[in-house]
Amino acid sequence: MTADENSDGAQVREDGAAEGDGLVANQALWDNLAEFHGTAPGDRSYDVESFLVGGQTLRGIERELAGDVAGKDLLHLQCHFGMDTVNLTRR
Repeated sequence: MTADENSDGAQVREDGAAEGDGLVANQALWDNLAEFHGTAPGDRSYDVESFLVGGQTLRGIERELAGDVAGKDLLHLQCHFGMDTVNLTRR
């Protein structure tokens, strides 16, 4: 066993994730989704151009349901590249 392998012989990354433990596959999936969303012209999922110049891109129902978040810590589950979470703080 080397420093780059765990006891099962799986390759281990610097952050401790082993190639066979699912973490690597999950991160690769989310990295792919983050790259896909917001990079294509006319992307209908995210209005990244408006967001980058300070625009509010959350839907009204999302803002209404979240309520006032001023002074609160936020954890937005399934926010894969942070745009929605940052938008919550822009109000």
